Amino acid sequence: MSEAFYERDGDGGFVASELTRGPWDPGSQHAGPPAGLLGREIELVPGGEGFQVARVTFEILKPVPIGPVRVEAEVVRPGRSVQMIEASLSNGEGELIKARAWRIRTSELERAEGRLESLSPSERRAVESLTAQIVNKLLHAPTVRMKQAAAAADGVLYADAVRHLFDLDDRDSSARQSGE
Repeated sequence: MSEAFYERDGDGGFVASELTRGPWDPGSQHAGPPAGLLGREIELVPGGEGFQVARVTFEILKPVPIGPVRVEAEVVRPGRSVQMIEASLSNGEGELIKARAWRIRTSELERAEGRLESLSPSERRAVESLTAQIVNKLLHAPTVRMKQAAAAADGVLYADAVRHLFDLDDRDSSARQSGE
């Protein structure tokens, strides 16, 4: 038996080993190995130089059978400071797990790190935890409303406004400044 969760197949996909088996169904994988496979694919998306994955969410759509799977990932919201990546794990029957990830420019992280140098490890963990809680609290309601608005007929207007407000446009800054 292989000691790996997955082996590559000849078509660019992966074949799950018995090590991925979950406790609920003998024919299905535990969610951890497919999530790891998606995370790997997210980190391999081109254009990540100078960025770090900061957050990943997974939506498990169906049980993932032990067998062949394919993973795909792409940048869907390019930007200078942050990027959104969407990834998918599927098999011959369709999509099984969706993932969304945010990449943040490491220079933003390094600037914040410089301000935290004097903190002890436990103080740093407390600041990181508090920061994550504040960000999640601030973004929860707008995210829910954006998802609702996106389903409406004029949802593209909201998406354009968010792209503008959060500088998620893929044009470079000189093009923005010149009004192109």
